[in-house]
Amino acid sequence: MKEQQEKIRVLDPHIILILFISAFVFGIGILMIFLERKEIRTEGYEFIIFSVEILMLLLILYYMRTVVLSREGCTVSWLFWKRNYKWEELAVIREDVWYTYGKGGSIRYQGIVFSKYAVNKKKKKYTTRMIVDAFPLSDCFYITFDEHGNVFSYKLEKGKKQVIRKMYVNVREKMKEWGVEAEKGEGIKEEEKQRQYDEMIELRRQQRKKIQSKGADCTNLKEYQQEVIKIRYFLQITMVILITVLLIWTGLSAEEGERIPILILEFLIDAPLLFFSSKVVTLSKEGCKISYLFFKKMYKWEELEIIREDYFPSFRDRRSRGIVFSKRKKNKAGYIYTTREIVGSGHILECFYIVLDADGNIHLYKRLAAKDGKTKLRKVAVNIPQKLAEWGVEMEKMMKYTGGTYDL
Repeated sequence: MKEQQEKIRVLDPHIILILFISAFVFGIGILMIFLERKEIRTEGYEFIIFSVEILMLLLILYYMRTVVLSREGCTVSWLFWKRNYKWEELAVIREDVWYTYGKGGSIRYQGIVFSKYAVNKKKKKYTTRMIVDAFPLSDCFYITFDEHGNVFSYKLEKGKKQVIRKMYVNVREKMKEWGVEAEKGEGIKEEEKQRQYDEMIELRRQQRKKIQSKGADCTNLKEYQQEVIKIRYFLQITMVILITVLLIWTGLSAEEGERIPILILEFLIDAPLLFFSSKVVTLSKEGCKISYLFFKKMYKWEELEIIREDYFPSFRDRRSRGIVFSKRKKNKAGYIYTTREIVGSGHILECFYIVLDADGNIHLYKRLAAKDGKTKLRKVAVNIPQKLAEWGVEMEKMMKYTGGTYDL
């Protein structure tokens, strides 16, 4: 156990995703072989599958880099190549945030970047982006961790029964214990400034008058808002339906011998999209219900340990206002769930969220009776924070910056 505490082994964050994609493509290849034995034409697909597997193998080799941190320094290894650095030999030790493809990227990473040299061969100062994009065999490398500074690893514990346990190690605390200081990068400094700006904007927003709902001349609008609020994302559903129609059309348009493997492949791609786009969140005075097709879960408000209003990346933009819900308050590491962890959780029936507009409203379409007696399809704006407060539901407000910029 002592050795485990003194050394921290960190893998590249891309390797798990690449291994998953490689296993998926390999499964498609096995399917092609099965179809060929059944005398179904699959000519041309073998070359595509083989090419993708070769690409995946090259990516695995590229990202197969391990960084081991210890009290003495760092050890970077890649296959049979290994290099040791003492802490005092590293000119750059910087904690920062970065995105997949620059600042406009969709995935946010947080971690520490290291470099033996402060400037490159062109005498330019090493930025975080330059270190992250550096070749694996260079003197630039990095590690990633979660918002709390934790990395996890799996350890085989031997005893009466061999058990594989998931262990968390806090890199920030461990480096402080070793006497190693990491400077703050520009990304973290920008987020701190943006967080202060967001808090000021939120105070101003709370002082504004609430925008009244459109279609206020409807006689039964108040009654409709008080009962049940069923939230669907029609834009997302429409996009998935269009993709589904396009995939079916391309599958049916293929030649007869190629039609079955193409339709099977398209089904494997489209089925997850259809499943996740079927998400419906229903709010009422008694509680809320989350459903995906035939999978449903009902919670009373007191059963949810987290009801939090915050900003987070969503399908609309990189910084959406919304409310996150969680059945449990803490994760397996014992830390309180962050908003980003709830949004990206794989426990879709225990951790879920809804997306609001800038004023906290959702817009629903309902056929309501007007004063003239005729029914009209109205776009109704319902303020969810106000409705939850009316129902007596307590909600914490984080409203912290999680990436991107905000315009008034």
